Amino acid sequence: MQGRFPRSARLKRRRLIRELFDRAATGTMSFGVGCIRVMARRVPSDEAGPGHAVRAGFAVPKKTGHAVRRNRIRRIMRETWREKYSFRGEEDTLAADNVAQTDVLTVMFLFRNPGATEEDLRRDMRVAAGWLRTAAASARSQSHPHFDSQARG
Repeated sequence: MQGRFPRSARLKRRRLIRELFDRAATGTMSFGVGCIRVMARRVPSDEAGPGHAVRAGFAVPKKTGHAVRRNRIRRIMRETWREKYSFRGEEDTLAADNVAQTDVLTVMFLFRNPGATEEDLRRDMRVAAGWLRTAAASARSQSHPHFDSQARG
């Protein structure tokens, strides 16, 4: 299936996910957009293992509803991220904006509003992906405060 969200672009390693939520860790960027919370962190590629230069994970809390609804929200989040970020190898657009070729950008998208509609979710995911692209591009060109300190938004 073409345009699919590849396994090598998924954030699956427990240690990498735990580091995103560690408040004592430096270099973690966190911001909210509507019903989405985004957490991102650069890690050396040798720690992240083989795969894409950007790894994304998606989480939906149980208070959102039953499994069918949570899975639907997760599918929408994945689809919107896949559409916004190209996975066609040479067109690895956000990877080109990443800080260094030796770094991997780990990103976790958290759904946080059970009352949000699908349209709200799609809109907020597009905005969050755009903000993430801007932050990654500015981090590549210079030291970015969100990636270089304990700043959290």
